[in-house]
Amino acid sequence: MFVKVIANLNLNLKYIERILNLGTFHKQIVTYRNYPEFRLKNEGSNDPKDKKFGIMRGLKTAKREEEKQEQKEEISTLNFLFKFNCELTKGHTVTSVDWNSINPDLLAASYGECELSPDSPGYLMFWTLKNPNYPERIIKTPSRVMSCKFSKTMPNLIATGWYNGVVAIYDIRVSGDRPIADSRTHPKKHLDIVWEVQWTPRGSGNDKAENIISISSDGRVVEWFMKKGLECQGIIS
Repeated sequence: MFVKVIANLNLNLKYIERILNLGTFHKQIVTYRNYPEFRLKNEGSNDPKDKKFGIMRGLKTAKREEEKQEQKEEISTLNFLFKFNCELTKGHTVTSVDWNSINPDLLAASYGECELSPDSPGYLMFWTLKNPNYPERIIKTPSRVMSCKFSKTMPNLIATGWYNGVVAIYDIRVSGDRPIADSRTHPKKHLDIVWEVQWTPRGSGNDKAENIISISSDGRVVEWFMKKGLECQGIIS
């Protein structure tokens, strides 16, 4: 009972934190989503008619401003919007990032160092625009994570490639740091850094299943099949 209460409390605190951050990053989110900004002319009035006309005037003003902006010939610039970092990311290199295909606010980032130095633990972190100040979830891995990629047809799955040659698949619906499948004990696993992982369609027609293609410094390109664990066949070896 006590554990359930604590879990509910943590969840409610997360929602409160999201709400506060949505207010803090309101302008950035509006710019990122390309929403028109407008202000109500009668914000202090309690008359519903005044509020209605205020909204209409605000929309017309926003439309005029947008039209003026389109007419201006300006040099394109890059505007800084969001920065995703926390104490745990300090001293770690971002090795890859990928957006979730279903949840456009969800960003996965893998952390490790690209230097050829002794291996060390890594991180897979999931960030959201609802709270850029701290990741929604953190997965700690025994080896540096060098690549990550969400599945397109099963967006709850994410494939990762590690510094020590391991390919690991996580289900973000499952709690904990343990992958649902990995190649650690596979006799044909990569022997060097896995620099890239990609999901590729398997079969045709209504078959939406995917396999994983991995590329490693050992000179091999391998296709992985999710069955009972991971099975593979070499494409280039």
